[in-house]
Amino acid sequence: MNTYDFQNNLQKAALKPAFGLWCCIEIVRLYLGIHGTHKSNVPNMVSFVLLTLFPQVLLVLYVGFFQECVVTADKFLGGTLLGFLMMEICLGVDSLRVWAKLRTVEYSTNVKKSTVWKSS
Repeated sequence: MNTYDFQNNLQKAALKPAFGLWCCIEIVRLYLGIHGTHKSNVPNMVSFVLLTLFPQVLLVLYVGFFQECVVTADKFLGGTLLGFLMMEICLGVDSLRVWAKLRTVEYSTNVKKSTVWKSS
């Protein structure tokens, strides 16, 4: 098995932790997305979108494009994963807008019912 000799020691030290962090965050991110979608849970969906936007996109950019030894497969798979992440961000934000409107209507309806009930 051939090994790559890194020219930059910082790249050598950062690659394994970046990949490990990406794997750990991905598990939590997917759990929050699935739980948030099935239960229409707004806080979990917000966490899903934020974890997708900040650490995941940056880690995929590093692992896919900015590490020292980048092969063609890294570029292709990194670009594909970035495309899916961007799609998840767009769909997640759109879902959050819809859910926020629904929660607002539910809240105002409950306030009106409780106000009518108390005044009677």
